[in-house]
Amino acid sequence: MSRDFQLQLFKIEEVAESVPSDWSKQVCTVASDESVRTVLDGSSETSREGTPVAIEVYVVDGVSVQRHLPWLNTLYRTKLLELASAMTGLSMVPSIDLCSGLNINSIRGLGGRYERHVDSNPLTGALFVTDHSPEEGGVLEFDCGDTIRRVEPRVGLLAMFDARETPHVVTPLKREITRISVLMNFYISGYPQARPTDLNDYLYDEAPS
Repeated sequence: MSRDFQLQLFKIEEVAESVPSDWSKQVCTVASDESVRTVLDGSSETSREGTPVAIEVYVVDGVSVQRHLPWLNTLYRTKLLELASAMTGLSMVPSIDLCSGLNINSIRGLGGRYERHVDSNPLTGALFVTDHSPEEGGVLEFDCGDTIRRVEPRVGLLAMFDARETPHVVTPLKREITRISVLMNFYISGYPQARPTDLNDYLYDEAPS
């Protein structure tokens, strides 16, 4: 797969007809009940913050997703995997690391954001679970060098992208709200699933919220 930036947008109901009618409510409930707090400090190999930071995020890892939202885990490993293969023209596979392959990320409160970083996996899926206008912040921004590509969160919007060499960030929230998304990692079949050795500790080694 070329490392040139790729981004395609889909609607989850159009690519996965069997998704539960109340899927977003279910994900929000699990995000509220099962999230683990972590603080990103910019020290990860994938971070592109440039200076030390302290960015608070809340994560439900793949083990908890499988336990509490089995249909979402199945979706990741079937319909969305098929979509990833169709998009790239390659045989894609899910992550062998259950913890990191499928996560729910929450950003909470005024000023909440996600760090500027690049991905280590060839293709990422981001399914937005909450709606946010530009006035509320929480926009997914990709730094493509001479231009910025922006994706506004809309419930059911699925962004699929290869951003291994494209720094991206979630802009700060401008109100006391919560932004929730589901993140999925896909890999190319037959190739090693390279992942920085410190990344799991960086993302998950904190106390429950």
